[in-house]
Parts: sequence; structure tokens; C-alpha cells
Amino acid sequence: MNPSACRVIFAGFLLVLASTQAGCLVTQFECDNSKPCDELGEVCIYYLSESKNLVATACVKKFEVFGVKNQTFKFQDEVDITFARSFAFGLNPVSIAEYQCCVDKKVCTAIPQEGLDQNCNAHETDADPEQAINCITWDEADRYCEFAQGRLCSEAEWEYSMGKLQEPAGTVREWVGDAWADNVASMPKDGTARNDDSASNGVVRGVINMGNSLAGDPWMQRFNKARHARDVGVGFRCCSDLPIVGGG
Repeated sequence: MNPSACRVIFAGFLLVLASTQAGCLVTQFECDNSKPCDELGEVCIYYLSESKNLVATACVKKFEVFGVKNQTFKFQDEVDITFARSFAFGLNPVSIAEYQCCVDKKVCTAIPQEGLDQNCNAHETDADPEQAINCITWDEADRYCEFAQGRLCSEAEWEYSMGKLQEPAGTVREWVGDAWADNVASMPKDGTARNDDSASNGVVRGVINMGNSLAGDPWMQRFNKARHARDVGVGFRCCSDLPIVGGG
């Protein structure tokens, strides 16, 4: 079997092109529905050949699990949040290939080609399929996470997780589930997202590069963005309630 001919499929949540090292060169059938992964944050990855035959499975860590139920932290250094639930935080933004999987299954909407900024990467023929997808609207991000049996992270979950992981700036800012509000004191105090289906603006979090002029830690930055906007600097990631369902 040629390793480069393999694809990695995480049932529901992920579909990415495998590297040569991560392709078929794994312990065969390490996990399945009856033999789940043991470590927190791991999911069972299914390796398929070009002809869609299952050739191997492996446990791969895709989430950081935060057991924070009933714990309190200070959001934006001013609002006390006491989490009503623990959660799993996706370790990476959703990629081009992952989103295309949802499109192929006719659940997600294909990103239109006309009128897009030339730096929108969904239709770039030479784009790395594992690259974080950009130019995604809030509704598209929300639909993908639902397809993946997860959800958009709440703003509180995103800030708490990134503050613990202390991730450097990424290639995209990221949609979260919350509707925008200038006054952070009005946000839910239980760590859930601020829901408002009628809201025209949502929240994006993070920074794209460390060389920007914004002061403070990158995981503290929050921005107001129209939910219908397509921005080359905006992508998203998914969170999950526990237990993680999407890896079944």
C-alpha cells in the first residue's frame, strides 16, 4: 500500500489528507466502535484507501479536555464565569479538507467562487488541504460544527482554553458561538454562548500574527464581525460536550 494514497477520516469531525508518515504506517485497527480510545481528547481515526476500503484505525489526540464544571475564572479580567459543564476544545481550526467533507455530504454549503477575495483558500488549487479554511460565515461555521456532532465554542470556553494552552497567534481569527455585545458584563455567567438568533453580528477571537499593534495576550483579543461576512482572516474551530460523540 502506498502511504501517500491514504486519507484520514475521523467519523463526523475530521477529514484531512494524511502525510506519508501519518498515512498507512500505523498499528492496524487500534480502535473501533467497540474499542474506543483510552486517553482524554483522543478520537478514533479511520484510514481509507483510494478505493474507500478500511486499511487501519488509530487513536489520535484532536481535543484538549477541560474538566472545569463548577470552576470559576475571570473572563476578560473582569467578569466571573462559573462553568456549568466541562468541555472538549478542538486543538486546531477546521481545515479546507474537513469543510469539504461536509460539503460533499451535502450538509454544508459550498463557498461561492464568484466575488471572493483572491486570498480565500477554499478554491485554491495549490492550497494545503490541512490549512485552516477562511472566508467562512458564522452560519456556515455553525452548520459544520453541528454536522461534526459538536458546536462552536462559547467565547468563555475559547478564552479559557487558549489562556491555558497559551497558543501563539494563528493563521485565522476564529468565530465563536456568541452574539456580539460591547458590554462583556452582560454575557452568560455559566460559560455558555450568548445566544441571539436575531443578532446580525457575532464574535471572532484571537490574532493572526504576533506583529500586530494590539496590546495584551493574543487569547484576550475579541472583535465584532457581521455574521454574513467572508473575511480572509476568519476561520473557526469546534468544541464538544463530554463525552465526545464525534469519534464513534
